[in-house]
Amino acid sequence: AMDKMLPLNWTIDSLALLARMRDILKQKEDEFQPSERCFAALANEVTAQWILEVGQAFGDCWEGGHYCPKVGHGAMNDFVGKWPELANLCLKSVLMLNKIQEECNPEMMTEAAINEGSNANPLVCAVSDPSTPDCPLVYITESFTTMTGYDANFALGRNCRFLQPNDPEANQTLNGDELARMRAFCKGKHEVGETIINLLLNETFEGVRFWNLLHMTHVDVGDARFILAVQTNLRIPMPRLLKHREVPHYEVLQALEFSHNLGTFLDELRRHLRANKTESDVSEGARFAIESILAFMKENDDDYAGDQLVPRLGRD
Repeated sequence: AMDKMLPLNWTIDSLALLARMRDILKQKEDEFQPSERCFAALANEVTAQWILEVGQAFGDCWEGGHYCPKVGHGAMNDFVGKWPELANLCLKSVLMLNKIQEECNPEMMTEAAINEGSNANPLVCAVSDPSTPDCPLVYITESFTTMTGYDANFALGRNCRFLQPNDPEANQTLNGDELARMRAFCKGKHEVGETIINLLLNETFEGVRFWNLLHMTHVDVGDARFILAVQTNLRIPMPRLLKHREVPHYEVLQALEFSHNLGTFLDELRRHLRANKTESDVSEGARFAIESILAFMKENDDDYAGDQLVPRLGRD
């Protein structure tokens, strides 16, 4: 990003960008205390804030309609060697999500998902740095790429919003106030051990949508704060009208109507879960959510004939 923003052949635009970086550095100068912070930390913070502010004109800072510039180079370097200290903390979330997977009635799964086996449904661990502007990812397991199609070269240093549906309208319709809850969790002051769980519609790099059960926890490593995330694809059958980012032109209006109805239903379901405090028993809450979503699909999705999933493979 830096090479593109500040090329060797200086232009009026690049000089203006450099001037903005100096302004940010000047703002931080009064707060800087060498006895408490190193110059590298200051440089990382200034650079991250600068890229976040000025990167919108550069295509590689976007994924679909999401602005997710690579701001976390310094944070990634700072995290090197710290994952082993979080591995044991990660185990609690892994065991919880494993319990949810095991308790899901096999009838909830498509036959294809069952036949693919556990390797098709990996648990993913990721770490982000809330002290860096835009809370970028600083570590992902290899299973992150298996589940999402995004490799470490792309994902690290960016906010993970690139997993949300590329279409901002579809994202807001289907993920609703979960987006605001996640943003609030990644900002401000939070207690160590504070957690949040979200059920989101996400997209792979190839544009295939999936139900992502995400569990995040505020953790400390030494005197540094991080957010530890464990997530899994719940393998709830995806309606034909939502399964892919791109919809055939003859189904666009039908897909929009279905998305709106599903989004309204999901908003009501999430409010119900929070009102009944089912997040205190994550496994039971997730099970209730899955059963409710499947009931909605069977009633509203023409891929179902009664309880049987029989997706249409082509146009009539």
